[in-house]
Amino acid sequence: MLRLSAISILVAALAVLANLPLPFLATATPGMCKWDYVITPGSGLPISDILLSSEIDRLVAGPSSRLLAVVQRTTVPPLMLYASGDSGRSWGTSAELVRTMLIELGAQTNVWDAAVAPDDGNFWAIVISATPAGAGNRPVEVWITPDAGTTWRNTRLAGLLAAGETIRTIDVSPKYGEEHDIAVGTVTGAGAGRIWALSSAAFSSWLPQTQPVVAGLGYDFFDLKFSPTYASDASLAAVFADNVTSTWYNIWLRDIARNTTANWAFATTPPGIEVRDPNAPAGASPNLASLNKADLELPTDFSGQAASLRRVYVSLDAWTGAAKAATNRDGIFRIDDTTQYILLDTSQNTNKSIYSIAYFGTYTSGKLLAGERRGFPCTATVPTWFTDSPTTCPIPCWYPALKPTTGAANQAACASTQTGNGSANVDWKADGVLAYVGTGSRPIVTGAFWYIPWLAGAFPNDESAFAISRNNGETWNQLALIDTTITQLVDVAPTPDCKTIYLASVNTGAICSGFDSVWRSTINREVDSPFRTTILGNYWERVLCQPTGPDCIQPQTNAALLRIVPYCADPTGQIVA
Repeated sequence: MLRLSAISILVAALAVLANLPLPFLATATPGMCKWDYVITPGSGLPISDILLSSEIDRLVAGPSSRLLAVVQRTTVPPLMLYASGDSGRSWGTSAELVRTMLIELGAQTNVWDAAVAPDDGNFWAIVISATPAGAGNRPVEVWITPDAGTTWRNTRLAGLLAAGETIRTIDVSPKYGEEHDIAVGTVTGAGAGRIWALSSAAFSSWLPQTQPVVAGLGYDFFDLKFSPTYASDASLAAVFADNVTSTWYNIWLRDIARNTTANWAFATTPPGIEVRDPNAPAGASPNLASLNKADLELPTDFSGQAASLRRVYVSLDAWTGAAKAATNRDGIFRIDDTTQYILLDTSQNTNKSIYSIAYFGTYTSGKLLAGERRGFPCTATVPTWFTDSPTTCPIPCWYPALKPTTGAANQAACASTQTGNGSANVDWKADGVLAYVGTGSRPIVTGAFWYIPWLAGAFPNDESAFAISRNNGETWNQLALIDTTITQLVDVAPTPDCKTIYLASVNTGAICSGFDSVWRSTINREVDSPFRTTILGNYWERVLCQPTGPDCIQPQTNAALLRIVPYCADPTGQIVA
């Protein structure tokens, strides 16, 4: 038997015997085999396919194939910005961002959040710490780059924020004229949060925006989105929670020229529309002390100034580790102008909360993807959900992932129940062909100190990863930023057409963290679409992750065999056992 190295596989051109061509190898001497190296997962190439002790704390998709991720590691500082320009096949960090930080701040600082302009994949805005230590080591500053990280500009927001005020959300507008607007929402844990806005024009400065005024209420801002038709409707939508009873949604009409709020009350009476089941009593939504996370999604033809196009999707996560109170009801909601609908009610399930949603489509037609906060430690899986009828059904049909993405392992005492943190961040590729998800095991803290767990380091071998789905979330394959260990490669299976290689690896680590994998590298266009490559081994997808024992706490065999069906039955090798 051929012994396999964790550095490379020595692949024989066995197909020569079957008179099949090998396009990635030189022509063999007649009657002899030609051997060559194939790079394997985690071999050290600068694509970050395996990234040990990492968590994806934020994932955002831009236009075309652009992706940004905030990744937590056991490094100093622990939070780093990763970027991809090829739909997540390869990732890297910005050396120029680090260099600029060292020059301006004297040290590298944490990156907490990121946003990409929806019409310019090179224009990014990130939330960072103002200083590498002390009170400044929290999400209080914003840097922008107009050229995909080649140059950076400090917008100097930190000095304007009040003590205890931290940035909770950030967004970048579509271009109007030659500029983009940037907006952030802040939280204090006491309802003194604000919305701040800035133009990318030279010499512009941050200005606080007018708040919706209701006596006795203060607000913390959890998510905001510029309108996709911002150049014509000048609208910004926001989700915020008050310091008494509720979570709200409203639309903010801006005076772009003056960078001010023209009107908070043109769409509805302040503070806005309570995000709740319309059959529940007023005040049933979480207040700012109970809301962990909110996500806001807008259709591509949303217009804040047209009641017939004011449709939004909102998810609320109020998971607390115990039974949810009647006033902390969460789930997924659709709001059509001023009318609420409950699309998925998670308030009756102790362990179920929606961490993120992603909508692709217009007002009349689209598809909605949802990722849960909680995952299953003993299967290393985090549930996601999909519906193709969010616009037509008050309570649509939801389809769970048949092969969920990975995460949530190595925690919660290896429980077989949904008791781990997986925090699935979902999004769509700009054309809707691919669905994206990134997972991480970040614990939960509410209020102004929501960011504290991000400083505590990562859970090693929790199988968090960046993954794609080609079928609207029905099945997920991990591409990169995978927090896993390959102890040994134990089997390899090339397909009869010589266009695909399957590889089995095992992790001989402790129980709960010893998950094993099956990987696939292919140049078969029927398999790797929409990706294209001509060299086997350049990129791998993990197509299976599970232990080689009955479950994660039983003794593992640490042996895995791969088999391909005969050429006559499946010449393309898409059936593997």
